[in-house]
Amino acid sequence: MTIFKIIIFKERRQYMLIWRNIQARKSVYLDLLAGEKMVCVFDTETTGVDESDKIIQFSAQRYKINNYKLSYVDSMDIYINPEMPILPKITKINGISNEMVKDKP
Repeated sequence: MTIFKIIIFKERRQYMLIWRNIQARKSVYLDLLAGEKMVCVFDTETTGVDESDKIIQFSAQRYKINNYKLSYVDSMDIYINPEMPILPKITKINGISNEMVKDKP
């Protein structure tokens, strides 16, 4: 399994994104807010961190970038029934309960 770490930092007027492969000890630096573009940020929530754990939420947020100005466009959240109980300690971390996913695909 490849583990990535994403870091966003501001250097002078530029926001830079570091996409780091932890295992290979390699990094890619990107000027995230240069020019004009649309970007989408993805996030997932799971029932835990083991390989047998399941995804219970997929989220995406879309932003428009125009010369270092970031504007929110829209977002979406999809909940997924993991077909296994969500432990109380997981609900405490991500706020997603068994009730929230019981009727989801």
